[in-house]
Amino acid sequence: MVHQRRTDINNLLIVEIKKRSNLEPQEYDDLKLKLFTENKHDEGYGYKYGAWVVAEDKCSPKHRELRIVKKYKDGVIAPTI
Repeated sequence: MVHQRRTDINNLLIVEIKKRSNLEPQEYDDLKLKLFTENKHDEGYGYKYGAWVVAEDKCSPKHRELRIVKKYKDGVIAPTI
């Protein structure tokens, strides 16, 4: 189970997916994923892992892909999960 609604007990993975063409500041996504993956005792939601995924949409349809830009664990950017 990745997530169970209405409880923070089983929060395992949070994924933020945005199109490359999205104009929203990247800092907002970074902050959001850091907060969601912080330890629940530190005011976070206690998700064990987080991933920031970009949908490449500024290319021809046959070259479109999803790409993991950053991974998060314990409220920080993690080199590997």
